[in-house]
Amino acid sequence: MHYSNEVAIAIGELLPLFRPFAQSDRFTSEQSFILGQISGACLRATDATLILLEQERIWESEITLRTVTEGTVKMLFLLSSPDLFADKYSEFTETLPDIAELRSHERAKELLASLSKGAAADLEFHQKLIISAEREKELRDRYPRLLRQQIEQRWSFSEMINAISKSSLVASDLFKSLLYGYWTSSQVAHVSFEGIMMPTERESREPRQKLAVNLAHSARVASDCYIYCIMRLHTAIKFVGADLSDFRSAIEAHKSRLQGLQNLYLAWRDTELAENFS
Repeated sequence: MHYSNEVAIAIGELLPLFRPFAQSDRFTSEQSFILGQISGACLRATDATLILLEQERIWESEITLRTVTEGTVKMLFLLSSPDLFADKYSEFTETLPDIAELRSHERAKELLASLSKGAAADLEFHQKLIISAEREKELRDRYPRLLRQQIEQRWSFSEMINAISKSSLVASDLFKSLLYGYWTSSQVAHVSFEGIMMPTERESREPRQKLAVNLAHSARVASDCYIYCIMRLHTAIKFVGADLSDFRSAIEAHKSRLQGLQNLYLAWRDTELAENFS
């Protein structure tokens, strides 16, 4: 049993607690909408991750968990400081899209230039990515290459993690402990050497050992889904100054239900130790 269904139920019970955040007057209607879209993307990827676990597709669940991780990091980065929220929000919704527009223009131009006129004419979508000379000049003047690099670096995953880990957010130090899971999911998603060898090595294990590690792996992925939801919720509630009593009560109520996640890890550890020291 990998407890994905129990985690899904627990997360569902947390969702109503986002209401004070969603209805807060600290945000404009546009800001509320965008933050809601980030939260929604995290929840959809969480659902996909837990469904894959139910189907015993553990390695594939790592890929969708990567989306949950990245969405959570972006949300916490945006909300890590009330004083900096407006500037970060502006960068996320205006500056980064401008830089992406220029990059898309450059890539489309390069692609179309490499094709014959007839072939290029058929790529209508790519033709639409080409911006006017005036717009290109405007973007290049506003965002010189070095500035573009600095902004994109600031919004890179590693830099956001560093910023969050140094912030005043509760349990911000937990993010670095979750990075192994992100590394694993990245290897699987990118089909690196490690990404193809980890599942291969798993399949070569003795049946009892393989079962234990598969259950522990599933439990870790499901647990990460729950922890990321808690982090988003706690940060959101704290940002708008809402009462945390219901949040604390919900977490307390979930402890016994989700204790099995820890038990699966302990069972794998005991199996692994027995194999290694027998």
